[in-house]
Amino acid sequence: MCVIQAGVLYLVAPTVIKLLGHGRWDELQRAKLMYWLEWIIAGSTVFGSAFLINWWLTLRASARALLLRVYLPLLIISLGIYGISAQFKGPDGTAPANLAVAGVYIALLLFFFWRHRDA
Repeated sequence: MCVIQAGVLYLVAPTVIKLLGHGRWDELQRAKLMYWLEWIIAGSTVFGSAFLINWWLTLRASARALLLRVYLPLLIISLGIYGISAQFKGPDGTAPANLAVAGVYIALLLFFFWRHRDA
């Protein structure tokens, strides 16, 4: 479902940006906005795809264990990824970092799931 929603948003976004930005944004600004949106959609799709396993782990595992083994490492790793991206590529580098952070989130969830699948 996340992929379908992302696809629809990706198809509709250029028209919406053009209509809402009429007279306000030039072509370069609209292209930059689409660049950001593409990366945000990709990262959000990956995050949304993990919803089911996240929901299941929330019900089956201890909240403390999830916090310490998934969310806290995700916070620390995310800060590093976004910081490095901003350092080397400026603000334009942080949008693609969403996909990297989403990948780390999936990896942490799967690792936690693998260790607690029999619990």
